[in-house]
Amino acid sequence: AFCGWKNVAPVSWAQHTQGTSSPGTGPSAAFEGSKYVYVEASEPALPGDLFILESPPYAMSSTVSFNISFMYHMFGLGMGGLHLKAKNGTGSWEDIWSVTGDHGDQWLPVTLTVPPGFETLRFDAIAGADWRSDIAIDAVTVQTSTTTTTTTTTPASTTPPASTGIEACNCGFGNGLCNWTSSGIHKWVRHTGSTRSGGTGPPGAHEGNYYAYVESSSPNYPDKIFIMESPTFLAGQPRALYFAYSMKGSTMGTLSLQYTDGAGSWATIWEKSGDQGDGWFTDSAEVPGIAVQLRFKAVTGTSYKSDFALDTITASEVAPTSPPPMEAAAAGTCTFEHDFCNWLDVGEEPWTRRSAGTPSSNTGPSAAIEGTYYIYTEASGSNKNKIFTLETPRFAVNPVSSSRTT
Repeated sequence: AFCGWKNVAPVSWAQHTQGTSSPGTGPSAAFEGSKYVYVEASEPALPGDLFILESPPYAMSSTVSFNISFMYHMFGLGMGGLHLKAKNGTGSWEDIWSVTGDHGDQWLPVTLTVPPGFETLRFDAIAGADWRSDIAIDAVTVQTSTTTTTTTTTPASTTPPASTGIEACNCGFGNGLCNWTSSGIHKWVRHTGSTRSGGTGPPGAHEGNYYAYVESSSPNYPDKIFIMESPTFLAGQPRALYFAYSMKGSTMGTLSLQYTDGAGSWATIWEKSGDQGDGWFTDSAEVPGIAVQLRFKAVTGTSYKSDFALDTITASEVAPTSPPPMEAAAAGTCTFEHDFCNWLDVGEEPWTRRSAGTPSSNTGPSAAIEGTYYIYTEASGSNKNKIFTLETPRFAVNPVSSSRTT
């Protein structure tokens, strides 16, 4: 299906015919023939996810170059980037071509020469700020040559939003807190691996090796406030902030994302309270046009089991929009081995991911029906007569035709 090319990342390129599942992004058909390959940027993909498609090795020569030509399609307001890389004789990958942003609903041609000394190629597609960033390639041809490089692109047919500088909020915590600042008496800190307290905090970073977190051990509870402020940026159109968070702990407090218009007060645009279970969760919030700064505010719970963590913060000049309906099978299928998949915890009290038995005797399962994890409702303590609600995302319903005879 991939003519010798192979997927080498956790998220995969896919072969497809006709249009992709999301409106406003992706091609409507292959450039030639009936099939092309593309990356699907809708959930469960996340902003910044890397899709790698690697060629088979070629006979490396120190004197002979080879040509590669291909068509690419990058249409969508949330568009990310596409890179062509080549591996040299030392095993290092070098960028030899790249493009970012929305280039309109059209297939665009590229022809270039790979210099002598490279043995393998790969396409790296990086998911953009939201689901409107499906990237596709087609008609890839590689042949030995010594011709000169030519690269042809067509000007983009759409105009991106004016920059307000909100991209300065991007941070994966690989290099400190980036442009964010921990203010106040109690500090967010950068960390790798698990936190020092059992039963709370993530086991490691969401991506890479580092994340930012709140250590809630004594004397940092109860109701201690930890604030991490973004750099300032300009007001403008509504924008988006995407992020990963961890809130595991039986006495978890509250995490909120707030903005200010510069007049001194802060307003909340996103908030979560209580134990959200194991693992990392991703979410987004619309940043109002009047906003000029953001901050995350964590308030610890009643014991040390309330470590908060943040990672993979990505800002976009484009406001988040609801993705199109998913297929029903994709929306509802989940083994809960890593997270809640696409299910949404929307009740008074949270469902919890767990392995082995529940904390209470004579109730609950002793283990998952398959794999290691399952989800459950904890009825102990103050949870009597509480409502636990787990909801699927919106999914497409295909009408079923029926006939009746009388």
